[in-house]
Amino acid sequence: MFGFANTPRPAPPRKSIATPPRDQRKYQRIETGLTGTLMVEGRRIKCNVLEISANGARLSSDEPPPDGAIATIQIGCFGEFGCVIVWDRDGQTGIRFMDPPSRVAEVMDGIIPADYLTPRIS
Repeated sequence: MFGFANTPRPAPPRKSIATPPRDQRKYQRIETGLTGTLMVEGRRIKCNVLEISANGARLSSDEPPPDGAIATIQIGCFGEFGCVIVWDRDGQTGIRFMDPPSRVAEVMDGIIPADYLTPRIS
């Protein structure tokens, strides 16, 4: 009637596939040059602590630990922390500390700034 019947409609906007996933970390991370030893399932895995926060860390190592495993990590001279292996890919591993963030920050005094103890708002 009004000439709209044959007019093509524009395609709906598409989400970009290249858009990175939303950062879901609860606490900010800080880059480090620390080394550590991950103890999991009777193995001692030497690692580099690439980033650390009050509730987790990103590590690199030559030996991948199993996802979901309960482990202990010794970080430099700071001490040991219980942790869970959250993910592992491309030679890097994500861990979540089992200790409360306040204890991790206390032990890692001087490495994790005090303002990194406040959870980020989603």
